[in-house]
Amino acid sequence: MKEIHLTYRNKYDYTIIDIEGNIGFHDVSKIVSFIYDYELSEAYNLILNFKNKSVINISALPEFVKLSNSLHDSQKNMYFMNLSKDQKELFKTQGFYKYFNFINDEEVLMESLHKDSLDDILDID
Repeated sequence: MKEIHLTYRNKYDYTIIDIEGNIGFHDVSKIVSFIYDYELSEAYNLILNFKNKSVINISALPEFVKLSNSLHDSQKNMYFMNLSKDQKELFKTQGFYKYFNFINDEEVLMESLHKDSLDDILDID
């Protein structure tokens, strides 16, 4: 199994963690450490971006629930982005879908945020 690779970037009020590789149970702890090592837990909106057809093993799902709950307790939001249809179906069939927020397309999200930002600047309702 390919080891995971993590990088992050900021766009608007979102911190996006780009994740490459297959995510198993123990890899979630690497993601959590990455979040706290880089102080990304301070971000109000944290997006986990699963790039290049990354696969989440079912054993990792409860660990992601713990991470989401921890961030939520600190008034933070966590999102999953770019999950495949099969991955979303796994979340649904295993009862984990209700615990998470999903973003399908980064470009659409950023265009919407850009428009909202311009509306705020121009004071348009």
